[in-house]
Amino acid sequence: MVVKIDDNALKDLGKIHKGDVAKIFAKIETLSHFPHIPNIKKLTHFDPPFRLRVGNYRVLFDVKDDVLTVYNVKHRKESYR
Repeated sequence: MVVKIDDNALKDLGKIHKGDVAKIFAKIETLSHFPHIPNIKKLTHFDPPFRLRVGNYRVLFDVKDDVLTVYNVKHRKESYR
C-alpha cells in the first residue's frame, strides 16, 4: 500500500517537537501494512475516518483504493475538533 502525507499533515508536523516527530514518522511508515496495525480505530461521524494513536498525538488518515493518505497530525486535545 502506498502512503502519502498531505500538506496539512506536514504543516502540523512542523509544529511538533523533533523527538516526537521521529516517533510519528516511524509509525506512519508502518501504515503501509494497514489494517494489521495496533492502535488504529475507525471513527464514527468524523472525516478522515481512521486514526492512529502515537503517544499524545493522533494521526488522522483515510484509505481509498490502495492509497493511504495522512491528512492531519494533532495533539490528542485538538484532534477531534
